[in-house]
Amino acid sequence: MYSRFASALFGFALSKGSLEDCARDAINLDASLPQLKESLRAPVRRAGKLELLVGAVPDSCDDFRRFLHLVVRHGRENDLKFIIKSFMELYRKEKGIVEAWLTVASAPAPGFLSGLEQLTLEMSHGTRAEIHVKIDPGLIGGFVFRVGDKYADASVRRQIEALRKKYSTGISRIV
Repeated sequence: MYSRFASALFGFALSKGSLEDCARDAINLDASLPQLKESLRAPVRRAGKLELLVGAVPDSCDDFRRFLHLVVRHGRENDLKFIIKSFMELYRKEKGIVEAWLTVASAPAPGFLSGLEQLTLEMSHGTRAEIHVKIDPGLIGGFVFRVGDKYADASVRRQIEALRKKYSTGISRIV
């Protein structure tokens, strides 16, 4: 069901030339959805829900507002998170944008990110890379990187776990 709404928005925005604007509005609405979650689930009239959604993205384009009206009219406002995710997948595919996820123990240097972006584009043959950075001090050092189905774990935590696993069998025999 989500893909039907996402495909409808994608096709409509593509034909109207508002794909970039709708993608921007979808990202902004997606960022606001956690705060709107309870209000959208409340038994409020459709007009109130539409006003709430449009208010979350005040500078949205007309095509995106029409889409929100369609979603509310069909009672699918609680599915917006998934609809937006499906729409953004279609958008990224159309634009050749590759998503990558980087988890590091501390903030990476800007030069590291630009090199990683270049590597991502070479690996995936995309035209642009979006690297989502997550900081996890539990990694101790190194990084975990994922692009599509490719995954690299060069974290100190994984290396320590591998050593612990390797030597824990020998220690249990001695004791």
